Amino acid sequence: MKYEKLFQPGKIGNLELRNRVVMTAMGALMGDWNGCTTPEQIRFYEDRAKGGCGLIIPEFTSVDADSGHCNPIQLGIYDSRQIKSFQLICEAVHRHGAKIFIQLHHGGREAPPACNGGRQAMAPSVELNSVVGRATILPREMTIEDIDNLVEKYVQAAVNSELAGADGVEVHAAHGYLVQQFLSPYTNKRTDEYGGSMENRCRFLVRILTGIRAAVSRDFVVGARINGNDFVEGGNDLAACTEIAKYLEPYVDYFNVSCGVYASAPTMIEPCYSPEGWRKNLAKTIKAAVNVPVIAVNTIKHPETAERFLQEGVSDFVGMSRMQLADPDVVKKAMAGREDLIRKCLGCMNCNKSVVAGKNLHCAINPVTGRATVYGDENLVKTGAGRTVAVVGGGPGGMQAALLLKKRGYYPVIFESRDHLGGSAVLASKAPCKGMVAELIETMKAEMKEYHIEVRLNTPATVETLRALDPYGVVVACGGLAGEKLGGGRDGYELLKALGHTRTALRPALVQITTEPAYPRSLKGIKADCALRVLSHGGLLASSCGELLFTETGVSGPAAFDVSRAVSEAGDAKMELEIDFLRDYTPAEVLAHLQNRVKTAPELPASELLTGSVHNRLGRMLIKYADVEASAPLSALSERELRTVAAACKRFKLP
Repeated sequence: MKYEKLFQPGKIGNLELRNRVVMTAMGALMGDWNGCTTPEQIRFYEDRAKGGCGLIIPEFTSVDADSGHCNPIQLGIYDSRQIKSFQLICEAVHRHGAKIFIQLHHGGREAPPACNGGRQAMAPSVELNSVVGRATILPREMTIEDIDNLVEKYVQAAVNSELAGADGVEVHAAHGYLVQQFLSPYTNKRTDEYGGSMENRCRFLVRILTGIRAAVSRDFVVGARINGNDFVEGGNDLAACTEIAKYLEPYVDYFNVSCGVYASAPTMIEPCYSPEGWRKNLAKTIKAAVNVPVIAVNTIKHPETAERFLQEGVSDFVGMSRMQLADPDVVKKAMAGREDLIRKCLGCMNCNKSVVAGKNLHCAINPVTGRATVYGDENLVKTGAGRTVAVVGGGPGGMQAALLLKKRGYYPVIFESRDHLGGSAVLASKAPCKGMVAELIETMKAEMKEYHIEVRLNTPATVETLRALDPYGVVVACGGLAGEKLGGGRDGYELLKALGHTRTALRPALVQITTEPAYPRSLKGIKADCALRVLSHGGLLASSCGELLFTETGVSGPAAFDVSRAVSEAGDAKMELEIDFLRDYTPAEVLAHLQNRVKTAPELPASELLTGSVHNRLGRMLIKYADVEASAPLSALSERELRTVAAACKRFKLP
């Protein structure tokens, strides 16, 4: 077997696992306001189990109803409703042969009062938590009574986890949350039996682990997620973390080794500039010092890397988490020898950005992630009947649209004016640390071959070539008006103008599907029963590669990939559908912003109604749409004109 170690069965405690792949915990914000699961969340974990993962650890799960929550819809396991809720997740995961642990969590000083009924956060010591980019929190110092109370809550949460059908629990003692705050001298300044020496700083966790072990069955797995390095001055380094692991070893069945706290956040949630496996020495050092199994996360993006690390003794199990957001079938594809079809995580941080912003989980290269109950393949309207659809543009957006059309039963034909696929993503892949974008392009090329999608390179889409194809539909996916330096976007804009579209970039992320008679007529004689146009204003580049091309684009997600959603939803309905993927602001809020802009800078020309270079371009298009003179001062704009612009701008993400 190519991946001898990776797909070898493993064992944690008395629990047998079918392979060495672990989906470690990530906040996904898919629960409800009662700390219970949802159908979408159940489907999310079930798809990863179905994809071949050996062990799944869902997102951090609260142990206390009144404190420690780090987001308003965090999962919980502290009452009977949540036991039943988690039972649904456990059953879904077990149905496909995977195992599941529940990660027990309390945020401590990372728990905002706004998420905890206005109650002040608590921590080992009174240390101001003022990490840049996060809410400043001043916690109160925990009393012995607080500590005793929380130990009981952790134990009860573990008991509830076993009742729900989980195979084990993992105490979250990493990443700057409560238990790790006790372990680290960076946050623990206590002078009683819970502070000072390493043994004292471990006391809280030891009490939790021994309490859980005494309360659950013998074969129920009990483990801990720990840091291999805090990466902050005054925190635990690798040597200190190794000593902690050795001290805790008698109380656990395994360790899950990570690193970092929120003051060193790029070390625990790595952006694209962190090389694959950069932190492997942390887990390898701890593994060499203990005799229990070690799970490790190492920014793994390739099954070959996972296999090599297992062979080198870096860990006993490999964490592949964001990889499974990008492709839930990564394990299954690797087992089949189809690595060419694995969509590999870009490290673009779009998933993290969407969750931190309180939105639905969003992956830049997998439009189904977090929305499988709506956009899964089984929900596609499969009425293509082999009819031909022209796709203009062979970038990521065009290829994704072609793929979805093929799945719906159409015969897509991609027209690409250049001699290669990839569009502007090819340019983006040349930037430092953007090599994964090049791998994405290759994966999508492989998908085109796998699904037998016709690609016509060196073939510009013109009115004549499209008319000759006689398509049932036309998809224009050349990107939006992305600026002078982005040839593809400019070409797409010019093509749309040539096809007779006069309102082509009112919003930076717009998809239009229509079958109204007026629309085909606007295509200047192209015979098509429906048409779809994609104005993505940079599309994929906006979220993952934007720094190469623009700054502050205002695009919060990869609009090019949202083509797939529009195609899947459109069916054959006789309708016009406008989808704006920038859901941050209502028209009323936009209007208020515009009114404030007029008030604070009345002398500026109307073309600068929105700030920022890209926003100015959008502003010029908007005022043209509203029939406002570009050179007119803002003070000359009437209330009616502002309302017209606000309506066109709709929910654009303002600066």
